Amino acid sequence: SWEVILPLKTKESFNLAKLTEFKTTVFSEALLGGETTTSNLQSNNLTLILNSDLSLTSQATFKENKNLPLQVGKNEFDSKSTYNITWNLTNNLHELTDLQLTATLPENVDWEKTATATAGDITYDETTKQITWKLNRLPTSFPKVIINFDLGLKFSDQDSGKEMVMLEKTRVEAKDKITEENILFWKDPIVTLP
Repeated sequence: SWEVILPLKTKESFNLAKLTEFKTTVFSEALLGGETTTSNLQSNNLTLILNSDLSLTSQATFKENKNLPLQVGKNEFDSKSTYNITWNLTNNLHELTDLQLTATLPENVDWEKTATATAGDITYDETTKQITWKLNRLPTSFPKVIINFDLGLKFSDQDSGKEMVMLEKTRVEAKDKITEENILFWKDPIVTLP
């Protein structure tokens, strides 16, 4: 058995506008030779589909810190830090449809009811603590969408110096309009110090 790696050029090394095909057919070939004869051995064809280059970057920016009122008889939090979360969604190769980002808030994080997006709709489900952003289509003429929202991270003095999760893994899904393939990937959680 052979392990084969097929490096693709980066989008900076060739002109995406001149890319006319999204399917590539590859096969391997071995030339076997002896003293009197040679033979050619070819593998089955393998079709590779090149989906669009959808990507997501996330960033948390500190806004403010405030003390919380004392709650007697409960194991509660002393302080709350507010952060602005920015999701930058970029796409350059093919138009996308049915885009959706979802992420769940940990128990000690509050949705601060301030959200904006350059396109699409943001919703928050208080029961499941899930943030959902949806967009019907993202053409290549509009390659970037920015989504902003505020989260409040509640913590106690005992949490000082510990890394805390502000936002669980983000699920990113879309459909490539050209290849008609589904795109699905996950972005790591956003972690910060209180």
